[in-house]
Amino acid sequence: MYRNIAYLSFDRLYPAALSFISVMYLAEYLGVDKFGELSALLTFISIASVVSYFGTNETFTKVIAQGGDISQVYREYLFFRFLLILVLFMIGYLYSIFIGGGFYILLLMLSIILSPFQLSQSVCEFYHKAKIIAISRFFVTTLFFSFKMFAIFRDLGIEVLMLITALEYLFVFILATLYVKLYFIVDASQAIEALKVRSIAILSLPFFVNSFVVVASSRVDQVMLLVMEDFSSLGVYSMGLRFSEFWLVLPSAIITLSMASLSSRMSNGSEARDLFLYLLMVNIMRFMFILSFFIIVVIFFVFEYILDSAFYLGLYIAILLMLSSLFSQMRVVTGKVMLLNGDGSTILKRSLSAILINIILNALLITLFGPIGAAIATLITSIYIGFLFDMISVSYKFIFKVKLEAFSSIFKTSLWLDDFNQFKNIVVSRK
Repeated sequence: MYRNIAYLSFDRLYPAALSFISVMYLAEYLGVDKFGELSALLTFISIASVVSYFGTNETFTKVIAQGGDISQVYREYLFFRFLLILVLFMIGYLYSIFIGGGFYILLLMLSIILSPFQLSQSVCEFYHKAKIIAISRFFVTTLFFSFKMFAIFRDLGIEVLMLITALEYLFVFILATLYVKLYFIVDASQAIEALKVRSIAILSLPFFVNSFVVVASSRVDQVMLLVMEDFSSLGVYSMGLRFSEFWLVLPSAIITLSMASLSSRMSNGSEARDLFLYLLMVNIMRFMFILSFFIIVVIFFVFEYILDSAFYLGLYIAILLMLSSLFSQMRVVTGKVMLLNGDGSTILKRSLSAILINIILNALLITLFGPIGAAIATLITSIYIGFLFDMISVSYKFIFKVKLEAFSSIFKTSLWLDDFNQFKNIVVSRK
C-alpha cells in the first residue's frame, strides 16, 4: 500500500515538473500571442475532457467495488465513452470555427480520440497497480520531454511540437490499455446491450453535472479574458496560472492520500473528525507557506531571465493566484467532506454560486484592470468558496470554525512538529 502511495505521488509530481519546465521554454519560444492561442486550446481540452469522462470514472470504480465483472464492465464503459467522441468532435468543430484551427486542432482531435482509453488508468489505480502507470509515464514523459526541448532549441516549428505532444498522449494510453487487456484478459467479442449503455448514462449523469460545474467555475477567468480581451492577455494570465498550478501538485496529493483517514475519522464522531480536519488543513497551509518561498524565487528568476518582457505582468498574476490557491485547497477539503456525506446538492449549489460570483467579478475587474483583474476576481471567488461559504452554511459551519483555528495556528512554530507527527501517524495507521 505504501509503495502504491509513493508511486501515485511520483506520478503526479514528476510529469508536472517536466511540464512546468517545457511550458516556460514553450512560452518564450512561441511569444505571448501564440502562447495565448495554445492556452485557449488547452482550456477547451479541459472542458472537453469532462464531457469525455461524463462521470464514468466515479461510477466505474463504484460498480467494480460492488463486485462487477471487470471484463464486462470495462467493455461497456469503454463503448459508452467511444459514443461520446461524436459530441467531442462537435466541440472541436465549434473551436475551429470560433477560435481558429491550424495545427493546434490536431492536438484537440487526438485528445478526443484517445480519451476513452483513459479508463485504463482508472483500472490500474483501482487495483493498486499505480506502479504500472507511474513507470510507463516516467519513461514516456522523459522521452517526449527530451523531444520537445530538442524541437524548441532547434526551432523545428509549432507543428512538430504539437505532433510530439499528440504522440505522447498516444503512447501513455497504449501502454495502459495493453496492460489492462493482458492482465485482466478483456474479451471484446461479447455483445454490448443498449440497455447497459443507457444505465451507465443515467448512473453517471449526476457526477458529470458536478464535475462540469467545477471545471467551468475554474475556467471562467480564462474564457472571459479570451472574450473580453485578446490572445495576448490570455497568454500573460496563463503563464502566471502555470506557477500556481505547479504549487498545488503536492498539497493536492496529500489531500487525496488522506481520504481513507478522513472517512474513518468521520465515522468516529465529530471530535475525531474536527481534529483530523484541523491537522490536515494546518499542515497543508504550513507546507504551502514554506514552499512559497522557493516558488517565488523561481518566479522572479523565470520572468527576469527566461521569459520575454511581454510576460512580465504574469509575475504579479502568479503571486495573486498562489494566494488564491491556498483558499482553493480549503475548498477541496470541504468538498471531500461533502462527498463523504453524500451531499451532492450542496456541492452543486456551492459551485453554481461560485460561477455566478466569478462571472460578475470578471466582467467588472477585467474591464478595469485586464488580466490582473481576472486574477483578483479568482482570488475573491476562492475566498468565498473556500472560506466564506462554510460560514453561511448551517451544515458546514463546523468546518469554518476548524479553518479559523487552522489559520490562527499557521505561524505557531512550537506546534509545527507535534501537529505534523500527529497527522502522519493518523494517515499511516488509517484510523
